[in-house]
Amino acid sequence: MPAEAKMLEGMRKGRDCPGRAAGDEPVFILRAQDILAPRVVVRWAHLAEQANVPLNKVQAALKLAKEMADWQAKYPSRVKVPD
Repeated sequence: MPAEAKMLEGMRKGRDCPGRAAGDEPVFILRAQDILAPRVVVRWAHLAEQANVPLNKVQAALKLAKEMADWQAKYPSRVKVPD
């Protein structure tokens, strides 16, 4: 299942971060079309590793960053700076 579908399914079931956030809790979502997204997710993973976040969570973030970068390579005309 593609990452987007997993995320949406997790949100619907309240498992993923946006689905678990309180109604008044700010949430920041990055899309693969954002040229900065893969690098931001990699940076988050490195910071998470330094903060002793469980390895499976760090690895999942790095996998997602790769999926984003792969998507950007496949659809370069859809990649843009944040608007």
